[in-house]
Amino acid sequence: GKLAKLALGKTLKAGVKGLALKAVTKLGLKGLFTKIGTALGSLIPIPIIGPLIGAIVGFLSSFALNALSWLKRKIAENKEVVLGGLAALAGLFLVGIPTLVIPGVLLFGAGIFTILGSGTIQAAGFTGVFTSVGSFIAAAFAGFFTFAVGLVATPIIISLIVIVLLIALIMFIINSGAFIVPPGVPEFSGLVESPYIGVIKTATPDCLNRSGCPSLPGTVTYEIEITAKEGTLTNIIIENSYEVLGEGSLSALPSIPNIPTPTIISPVEPFTFSYQLNFGSGLDNSVVIDTLTVTADAPDQVGAVASDVASVIIGNPPASSCPIIGGRVNVGSYNGVNETGHGSNPYWGSSCGTVGSNSYEIPEFSGCQGPNDAVDPDRNNVCYGMGSSCGFYGYAADIWGAPNTPVFLPSIFDETIDWTFTRKVTIANTAWGWGYFFTGGGYQLYLGHLNNTSPPATSPSGTVIGTLFPGLTNPHVHIELQINGQWVKPDFLCGGPGP
Repeated sequence: GKLAKLALGKTLKAGVKGLALKAVTKLGLKGLFTKIGTALGSLIPIPIIGPLIGAIVGFLSSFALNALSWLKRKIAENKEVVLGGLAALAGLFLVGIPTLVIPGVLLFGAGIFTILGSGTIQAAGFTGVFTSVGSFIAAAFAGFFTFAVGLVATPIIISLIVIVLLIALIMFIINSGAFIVPPGVPEFSGLVESPYIGVIKTATPDCLNRSGCPSLPGTVTYEIEITAKEGTLTNIIIENSYEVLGEGSLSALPSIPNIPTPTIISPVEPFTFSYQLNFGSGLDNSVVIDTLTVTADAPDQVGAVASDVASVIIGNPPASSCPIIGGRVNVGSYNGVNETGHGSNPYWGSSCGTVGSNSYEIPEFSGCQGPNDAVDPDRNNVCYGMGSSCGFYGYAADIWGAPNTPVFLPSIFDETIDWTFTRKVTIANTAWGWGYFFTGGGYQLYLGHLNNTSPPATSPSGTVIGTLFPGLTNPHVHIELQINGQWVKPDFLCGGPGP
């Protein structure tokens, strides 16, 4: 449910932040600059130019440290020159103001003699007795501006420019997180997301022989888009697989055309392809699920994998007890003996999940915030004693699926139920989708983490009432169930224990 998203999200953020800090400490700044150069070079798909520019940027960035160190050392070694030069320049400025001519001349003279004291007289070419005051002053100025201005101004300008560019580059690398610490690759049921490959597959129409949909036989157009997210993709493999759930069979599927495989996919130009399939009566009352999987080499990962799923609902598939056809329980109800499932210690981590100062309620809106002695006799659960406790704490099940997977109203004990839609709620202000409540036949059902929709007032089991919300780390439907007002474990709906 939404609680798994919270716990997993906190773990991932903490892990990525820690890894990033360790990576910077371990690599050192020079190693970081090398990574920066590599990152920029990989953004340019031209084989020679990209790496060359990346190497140059990496070198210039690392040069910043040497420039800063050199500047500090030279100022320390020649502080008399710097101070004298500043005094002389200040004197020249004051000479230009009539009321301050005398103080300006004195300050200018003090600056010159400060420079002489540092040895600049040798740099100016002075030997023996002063030949003339004018030639001495001219030589002193020449020595000062040749040495001091070149000494101070040049590295300051270079350092300022490099530092500004360096800060921008470091912020880019840290914010993208794609090169120092490669993003993880979460896997879903039928779906794999990748930081390097983007895959989108759609089916139009996504239903046949249903209300508001074309009749059978019907033609479905599949459209594919594959993008390179972080650099050019090579060694590309595209696989297309189908499965049929319900009364239809794979043998009724028409021949699937081969998808042409490009040699490369550039970040500036995605690969697109479309094809059509003609579905006949042999697929009536079924769900046809198509999974497109792409494997390719990215600049920072060999064999990166990504996939997407497109589904077509045909007719009225047989009512299933599981809201996702073919789904299985991925996170089940709480088990206090082995501390697993919703609301368990591994589920929460080190502290009980809370909303403000109150613990989360599992099941939702049940008033139950922690387990009692009947289900947690050892009192080891992190939510034990947190607010109201009960014996049905953690009665919930999560069924994973690909984003936008159809969600069906279930049958109960092989009985078709006429479900009445009662209300809709937002979850985390829609950040985790929407939840829907239904009643029928003595049952009360909650299905959470779906896209925003408006279910019919009354629908029988087997009716599609929504699709999985794609904005979660693991898209899933969160199920809670009451029978005659009593909370039960809903795991049995999708092959788990219970009720």
